[in-house]
Amino acid sequence: MRDVDWATTGTRALAIIAFASFWVQWWFSKATLRAEHETAKKDIAMRFHSQLTERFDSARMHKQRSVLAFQIIGGAPDNEIKEFVMDFFEDLGDLLKDQYLDEQRTYSTFSYYAKCWWFVCKPYIERVRAKKGGDKSFFSAFEGLAARMMELEAKDPNREGAISGIPSDEELREFLDEAYTELSVE
Repeated sequence: MRDVDWATTGTRALAIIAFASFWVQWWFSKATLRAEHETAKKDIAMRFHSQLTERFDSARMHKQRSVLAFQIIGGAPDNEIKEFVMDFFEDLGDLLKDQYLDEQRTYSTFSYYAKCWWFVCKPYIERVRAKKGGDKSFFSAFEGLAARMMELEAKDPNREGAISGIPSDEELREFLDEAYTELSVE
């Protein structure tokens, strides 16, 4: 019969247990970090959304939307067009593209405005792009935002009765009239 070297056997067993324990702890810590990362990402998205909603609903933005509507209705020259509203949607589009915003929340809050402002501003943007040698990067995030909002709209079963797809000229005119009078209502 063989003599068992209990010290060696015990050391091997402890080494195996320690190695297994290390991997189990590593796996759980990785899962915990992933969960914390997702929680932090959602928190950041909520903060950005809140800040953007406040910015969009601010008195300054209401005034800028009214000014832009007045400029577009009145056919202001391109060099007089204020881009404040377009810059807002460009920022929104960049944040959505970089996944700093929750897409569904952005859709439910901003899709109507993003889409209508895009189609209202599109002729101006296309003229400026042409003046810049066809540079499509000018307000490309705004364009991408409007396109994504329309994609989500097409999948939304709750859109019955709402403006769907590309707004008609009449719908855009009503939109501009509302934006123009928005300042005087407040």
